[in-house]
Amino acid sequence: MNLAIVCARSVFTERAEKYIQREKVSRYVKFLGYVPDKELISLYSQSEALVQPSLIEGFGLTGLEAMAVKTPVIAANASCLPEVYQNAALFFEPLDSNDLYKKNFTATRK
Repeated sequence: MNLAIVCARSVFTERAEKYIQREKVSRYVKFLGYVPDKELISLYSQSEALVQPSLIEGFGLTGLEAMAVKTPVIAANASCLPEVYQNAALFFEPLDSNDLYKKNFTATRK
């Protein structure tokens, strides 16, 4: 599995599932649905990064939870996320589909 999606709200899951099917990448994605807190800690710890692509976010608690167990956070440069995460996350422009790729490519070539 390359991408695990944790989401308890079915409206978001349904949209994501349709997108993943349309793009034919379902073999790389697993939808976990609701995950209890103890399991979340384990998921964060085993992850290479937490991606927070939200355009509208109330606080960004998931990123802080991931940071607490030393998991890198990649977050949209939107809403409250830059203020909350400050310099502890890698930010990308969420409406620019190439921005994160360019940053990742640049970082791996240094």
